[in-house]
Amino acid sequence: MQEIKILEENFEKALRKSPELRRKAMELATKRAHQTVHTSIGGKLNDSHGKIAGWQVIRLGSKGGYGVVKATNTSSGANSPGAITNYLEHGHKIREPKKRGAKGYRPRIHTASVNGRWFYRVVAADVNRITLDAANEVCKGIADIIEGKNV
Repeated sequence: MQEIKILEENFEKALRKSPELRRKAMELATKRAHQTVHTSIGGKLNDSHGKIAGWQVIRLGSKGGYGVVKATNTSSGANSPGAITNYLEHGHKIREPKKRGAKGYRPRIHTASVNGRWFYRVVAADVNRITLDAANEVCKGIADIIEGKNV
């Protein structure tokens, strides 16, 4: 009976620590997704100074229930970091010249739109793997608590 009681006490400790472990797992998964977004931006864009990658920030829920990687919202409008990230992610139209043959703007690119780079879409495909890895680490932490290794 003593073994059952010890297991019960350790299980109670694991249950008390589970919100903290869940938050830690969410932070870990979000940080890994953030790193993957940075890597994807570096691979798809010429962002040698890290301007676009530096705009991507992590937001965590107050109780650790969710994590988001998104562009910072330092300003609003058509030239805000969120808008520029959206243009790069999904593509955008190219403006048309004012008049044919007129002096001024003459397009060098002869397409209707610029294709998107899809650096967020690539990471979205890996989110399940990233989340599963973080959940496995939390499960190992709970197992250690139950076994009495990490009290």
